[in-house]
Amino acid sequence: MDRLASVFLRSILWSSFLWVTVIQKCSSDAFEIGSLVNPYQNKVTLDPNGKYILDWVVNWEESRVIFNVTVQTKGYVGFGLSNKGKMSGADIVIGGVLPNGKPYFSNDYIAVIWAFGEKDDDLEYHYHNREVYDAYLLDADLTPNLDELNGKTKGDLKKWSISIEQPIPTQDTAYICTMHKAPSYPTKQHVVGFRSVLESDLEVRHIHHFLLHRCYAPEGQNPVAMFDQYVGQPGEECYLLNNPNPFPTQYCREVMHEWAVGARPIFFPEHVGIPFSESPNEYYMLQMHYDNLQVLPGITLRFSLEVYYTSILREHELGLMYVGKSTPGSPTIMIPPSELNHTVYGQCGSGCTNLMLPQNGIHVVAAKLHTHLAGCTYETTDRNGSVTVGGFSTRNEMCNGFIWFYNKISGYAGVCSSEIKSQTYKDFLDIFNTTWSDTRRENVVTAPRHNAGLLVSQAGNRIDWTIEKRNQLQYYHTYLPQVATCPRLLPEQNTLQLSPWRRFSRRNKFSFSKTKTIANRSIQSEILDSETEFVTVYPKDIVPYSRPQLLCIRN
Repeated sequence: MDRLASVFLRSILWSSFLWVTVIQKCSSDAFEIGSLVNPYQNKVTLDPNGKYILDWVVNWEESRVIFNVTVQTKGYVGFGLSNKGKMSGADIVIGGVLPNGKPYFSNDYIAVIWAFGEKDDDLEYHYHNREVYDAYLLDADLTPNLDELNGKTKGDLKKWSISIEQPIPTQDTAYICTMHKAPSYPTKQHVVGFRSVLESDLEVRHIHHFLLHRCYAPEGQNPVAMFDQYVGQPGEECYLLNNPNPFPTQYCREVMHEWAVGARPIFFPEHVGIPFSESPNEYYMLQMHYDNLQVLPGITLRFSLEVYYTSILREHELGLMYVGKSTPGSPTIMIPPSELNHTVYGQCGSGCTNLMLPQNGIHVVAAKLHTHLAGCTYETTDRNGSVTVGGFSTRNEMCNGFIWFYNKISGYAGVCSSEIKSQTYKDFLDIFNTTWSDTRRENVVTAPRHNAGLLVSQAGNRIDWTIEKRNQLQYYHTYLPQVATCPRLLPEQNTLQLSPWRRFSRRNKFSFSKTKTIANRSIQSEILDSETEFVTVYPKDIVPYSRPQLLCIRN
């Protein structure tokens, strides 16, 4: 009878410690992986055949997370923590049970990475049974089952399904917008949760993220006449930046929901809900980012977004704020080639927050970050010696944060993005002005003359990226002043415009505690001389976040 061993690995993340021990082994040809009693609060099955189960529990009083891994296999078991879902830089533990019953164990000590093998000696071939799982470890899967949620809403839970079947263009990236009319009720409803349904692995590979926006017709115009003609249509390219877009994206900028690949259903705490069906004709735009890096033809994707709502109104109304770097914007996002941990900061300065937020502040319910393939701090060791710039493709980058909060902002789209427009930055990159190219899908340099016509990425590749140059760029991305904009919906028109510029006197501007001269310019004097509106930099008493180092304990 073949030996069937299951190794239980218990990992404890304790402050800055990662502690992993083998706590039990069993050998049986009748072993059932789900049959053992488990005290852990959070559970997820990682392997599609149910052979790899991860459990964990958070002990807030002792500041630690305890993991339990249960795997049905005759060979080794692997488990790791990685900040990007990659093997490089991950904390990994591998264990198993030898034929003589003796356990073995090794580790080298944050998406979760996992693997297992059919034999103890085939570690180099673990790619057959391995994957990445993005886990919210400290605020784990709080999604209730729908029966439980329906009970809390006294049987009033309703579902609106936004379903699309979309042929995607034969190009590496596409942003396609479709229009959808919400169900109408005589009284206001509250949205309490969302669930995304991807039909197959084809959708998982080619749908990168989406945003759901609420649409507003200008005052005096009929929303049915403006938006209904697009309902049920295949959709249009969302961003034609240099030409008028026939699709009314400019009237659909208030973000209601965001999803990215790997995310799970989201249901809100019982005291908050998003206002819904506030008018008889309410329209929403779904902006889908399709990823087709191999430029494959003939792909049709099927996707549904389930919106759960109730007429039993919650205590507070939830809003979503979208902050970060302008994309595609100026070349304010640029990551050197072969970079290990470059950091980019987006800011929503006080010039915007003073206008957008009430004086008594807001209550944040949840937050998440969004980048493309090289984030969240950025690693570009696989980019073949080329710089990475901000843009729409997953081979470009984004730097965005999404903040759920109450009470909802009135009059603003909930968008606050920033750029570096400093002359010091332009001189450093040798890029003075740019313009967006719809056909090339990137910013093109228009000045200085010797770089004119180059893509921003091509101009960046002309820089000799020495260690000194890399350090300078990181310093600039951290400390140079940034210009923030916050679109608002003018009450008299309900159209989207940028907030009016506000000029600050020099004495009200932030400044550094000391002057640091780089590239023959004084950053201090540049801040004082700048009249750019909504300028913000780090005050002297704020230290940017730095990722802590983990201490390894071997047992």
